[in-house]
Amino acid sequence: MCKDRKGKTKFKLRNTPYMASLRPLGDIIGKYKAAVKRWANKNGYSSFAWQSRFYDRIIRNERELYNIRKYIEQNPLKWEWKKTLQKIFL
Repeated sequence: MCKDRKGKTKFKLRNTPYMASLRPLGDIIGKYKAAVKRWANKNGYSSFAWQSRFYDRIIRNERELYNIRKYIEQNPLKWEWKKTLQKIFL
């Protein structure tokens, strides 16, 4: 145990195999994406690329899943609606 700057007690994990397996989720996803890209290049998919300007999100419950599905279904409809409005008012 040790204390942080504010004097709160925190536990310090020793360097164990378990501790070595604890990595930020972003690191794990990055390694996965790199491995998929290497596989794609090796198997003739050299034009494969991950979508840029994209962030990953873990879906934590049924409500989030419902909202994401709803967004995926309705978003293209909004594009068409915006195009139509632009044609009318421009």
